[in-house]
Amino acid sequence: TDYLVGEVSSTGLVTPNGLGSMQVTASYKDLSTTLRVTVVGTPEEDLPPLTPGAKYLVRTALDSHGFLIRWAEGLTTVWVDPAVPLDSVRMALDSLSTTSGGLFSYEFVADSALARISVVLDEASFGSSKACGRAPVTVEGYLRTRGRVVLRNNLDCADPALIAHEVLHLMGLTGHSEEKYDVLAPVARWPVTYDTGQAFRWILSVRPGTVPLFR
Repeated sequence: TDYLVGEVSSTGLVTPNGLGSMQVTASYKDLSTTLRVTVVGTPEEDLPPLTPGAKYLVRTALDSHGFLIRWAEGLTTVWVDPAVPLDSVRMALDSLSTTSGGLFSYEFVADSALARISVVLDEASFGSSKACGRAPVTVEGYLRTRGRVVLRNNLDCADPALIAHEVLHLMGLTGHSEEKYDVLAPVARWPVTYDTGQAFRWILSVRPGTVPLFR
C-alpha cells in the first residue's frame, strides 16, 4: 500500500468554548484542500446548572456577541482609600469570598499601584447622578483585570452591601437582581441570595470566552 505524505498547515482561531473558526489546509505536491470548522458555543447541558434567577444574572455577564467576560483568576489585591471605612470593605469582601466557595480570595495592599481593585471616594465623578456607587473596569480580551469601586463622599454610601454590589458588577454580574432583598438589587440590601451566589460561582468557574447556548 502506498501512503501519501504531505504537509498540513492551519490558520485561523478557535475560541475556547466559544464562537470562532479554524481553517485547516492539507496539501500534497500541487494539490490542496481546505476545511473550515466553526464553533458556535457550548450547550447549556454541558455547563454548570443554573436556576432561572441565576441564569438571568449570568446573561448580564455576556457581551453583545454572547461571550462570557468575567474577573480574572488569582488573588485579588485591594487598596482602600483611607477615607473609606476599612471594616465595611472587609465585611463585603469576606461575604463574597465565602459565597464564592473558594473561587474568590483577596488581600489588602498598602500601595494602590499594586491593587486590582481600588475602593475610593470621588464625589465629583458622579455629576448629576443620584447613584451611591460606580464600578468602572478594565477589560482585556475576555477578562476583567482591574477596576475601581467609586463611592460618594457619604457614610450611607460606604454600606457593606453596596460595596459588595459594586464588586459583583466588577466581577461581571453587571445587571440587577429582581429580588427586593439582595446585594444585587437596584438598592443593595443583604443577604447574598441563592440565585446571586450561584451566578457568582458560575461566572468564576466557567472559562472566559465561553458562549453558553442557553435555552
